[in-house]
Parts: sequence; C-alpha cells; structure tokens
Amino acid sequence: MDQPSLAEEKADLRKRCYASRMAVDAEQAAAAALAVAEGVSRLIDIDDGMVVSAYWPLPGELDPRPALALLSDRGAAPALPRTVGDG
Repeated sequence: MDQPSLAEEKADLRKRCYASRMAVDAEQAAAAALAVAEGVSRLIDIDDGMVVSAYWPLPGELDPRPALALLSDRGAAPALPRTVGDG
C-alpha cells in the first residue's frame, strides 16, 4: 500500500484541526478569546494612536475582538485588512 504524499498528509491534518476547532463550544471560545485579550493587554505597551492590526475571525478561529477592544480602550487604533472582491 502506498504511503500518502506530504500534500495529502497536510490536507488531512488541516481537516482534523478544523474539525477540532469547530468542536469548541461558544462558551469555551469566548473564554479563550478573553484570556488572550487579557494577556495581550498586559504584554503590549500602547501609546495613544498606536495602530494595532488584527483580522476579522472566521468560524473556528480565535476571536481577536476582545483584545482589540481592550487595546482600543487604552488608546490604540485598531486596523483590519481591506479585502476587495473579484473585479
């Protein structure tokens, strides 16, 4: 029997990781996002107007919005990437 290729192994790992992330319930996800927010706010020194970049979370991704809110409260200016559709 042939061994799977590296690309096949990576695809399988991505599927398993995605399934694992999607299995996290909303309460656990919110607690994790808050814990990260508290850690980030302790680690980053913020100067007024300092730009802090982030991403808008997709399903199964850690939600950075609580961290952005805490940093914004301390004077940071949150920034998200702008995406443009086809055409």
